[in-house]
Amino acid sequence: MFYVDTSVFVAALTPEPATERVQGWLADQQAGSLHISGWTRVEFAAALRFKQATGQIDGAGRERAAAQFARIESYGLTLWPVSVADYEEAARMAAADALPLRAPDALHFAMAWRRGATLCTLDAGLRRACDRIGHAALTP
Repeated sequence: MFYVDTSVFVAALTPEPATERVQGWLADQQAGSLHISGWTRVEFAAALRFKQATGQIDGAGRERAAAQFARIESYGLTLWPVSVADYEEAARMAAADALPLRAPDALHFAMAWRRGATLCTLDAGLRRACDRIGHAALTP
């Protein structure tokens, strides 16, 4: 079981150095084995806005990536709701000096941690935090 953070979808659906590799990894996964949270949706929308605002993609690229994400979500992603317990765990993780996590990353980590899912991320800091406490992580 995999919890996939936003960085993986941004790389898969917009031009980035890891795009081809991540697209291949996603294509190899079985429907229903990948999980996201409602927070992933929010962060993905913000990432597309940022990429357009900074000239990394144009409006058509933004619309295409949003439509592709919606298709992927409808065909094979399981949406986990964010609970109060997830926020509480994320707050604990964000406060830990040993895991210098930004708040959004702490929430992704908490989602995976509480459900025993392997965290899939391209974020080096998030991956290091997983490694520090022995949580399964994968960089596609």
